[in-house]
Amino acid sequence: MKMVSKHSKDWFLSVTDRQLPGPYPRQMSSCEKSFNHLAADEPDVYPEYIKQARANAGLTQSAMADLLHVSIKTVQAWEYGTNPMPWAYWKLFQILTAQHSA
Repeated sequence: MKMVSKHSKDWFLSVTDRQLPGPYPRQMSSCEKSFNHLAADEPDVYPEYIKQARANAGLTQSAMADLLHVSIKTVQAWEYGTNPMPWAYWKLFQILTAQHSA
């Protein structure tokens, strides 16, 4: 076996060409697969729905942001369609506004 210095190009190539232990590229766990399956079944929350629901609850963008513990820029991005509103936030908003109106 040929001895190579740790400072040589041959040593670097011998280390980087080796197969690393473990599942590389990383494989998804069963939990991640089930979550992705659930996320794929979630319907889209359209910006118009968000604006209408906020208006029906009598909230400003700032009040909605405070209620959901997000920034006002996040709420604006949801309402303008820049970023999709996560389904969990949509359901939380529906639950919280139903409690506010009761």
